Amino acid sequence: MFSFRLHTINYLYTTIITMMSEATKLKQLGKNISHYRNIKGWSQNKLAEILGISREHLAKLETAKRRISLKLLFNLSDILEIPEKDLFDFTQYE
Repeated sequence: MFSFRLHTINYLYTTIITMMSEATKLKQLGKNISHYRNIKGWSQNKLAEILGISREHLAKLETAKRRISLKLLFNLSDILEIPEKDLFDFTQYE
């Protein structure tokens, strides 16, 4: 399953979002994290607690001031109950 997930993320990265700058990608990813957190009705504090990180760490991810690890990305998608690819769907912000 991990290999499939990694392949899916790699595919999306190389085919869909390669034309964006790294800063733009991180901003869009942060917006998606915030969007899916809000759909759950969770505060940053609640999601951060579930993830085992500080609220400040989550806020920095959502505002593109910090990069996300793959491990945290996988945990985030599991907790939010969404496929990883949805976090990389930047079309809603075009």
